[in-house]
Amino acid sequence: RLLLYQSIDGLKWGYLGNISLGRLECGTMIECPGIIQVGDKDVLFLSFIGLKPEGDRYRNEFTSLCLIGRLDIDNLQFQIDSFDELDKGFDFYAPQPFYDKEGRPVYYAWFGCGVQRLPYMEEDMWVHGLTMPRELSIQNGRLVQNPCHRTAGQYETYALKKGALHPASDSFRLHMGRDENEMGRIRIGRENDCVRILIDRKKGRLTVDRGGLKKNFSQEYGKTRSLSFAPDKPLELDLYYDNTFAELFVNNGEEAAAFRAFPAVPEIYAE
Repeated sequence: RLLLYQSIDGLKWGYLGNISLGRLECGTMIECPGIIQVGDKDVLFLSFIGLKPEGDRYRNEFTSLCLIGRLDIDNLQFQIDSFDELDKGFDFYAPQPFYDKEGRPVYYAWFGCGVQRLPYMEEDMWVHGLTMPRELSIQNGRLVQNPCHRTAGQYETYALKKGALHPASDSFRLHMGRDENEMGRIRIGRENDCVRILIDRKKGRLTVDRGGLKKNFSQEYGKTRSLSFAPDKPLELDLYYDNTFAELFVNNGEEAAAFRAFPAVPEIYAE
């Protein structure tokens, strides 16, 4: 059930009823709801337990969806125009939206998914984190998300070209422009200890493959995650890498994928 409460002062709340989601498949449980207005649309974030995989979607233990439409409070319905998995990566859950100081719609999400036994967890005594704040917009009827500019500007940017690249630190941004459309493989780490990004331009399919890492985890949910892009258009990528946290944005935020990776040496090789 999705319960709706109303408050005037944020202290006293009154129950209004259950919001109907129509025939949306809801798994075994919904949690961590959040709603925000983006442009002239209402965007509802929901996190699910028990959704069955459908092709490339819903491959993680838990799943977060974004529903675009309109909240009809009088009739206790959310009228859905479209919905999709919010992030296509391995390690993402429970997004929470809000407005920043300039009134722009943004959100954070939990950078993790389920009960994961991460490398270094017991030694370093911490686990998971938060994604970068992502600014939201709606373009051509779909939700677009990009890192907030203040956060993105703190990363040293490297233009991604064919061959080897050795960033000065383990915190950096890789940018592949639309004129660099011959690359089909990007490797983060050395050949025998890496995560790979594989691009199939004819099929319009991008895959993140963690199978080449020596220190891996959550393999019971698979070693790859894939997303689709328009095969007839140039491809643009932005990868933000911070220690072991990686956030990939495709074509200016049309798709996103968050994932953890633990290569011993985060060098880059593209071909």
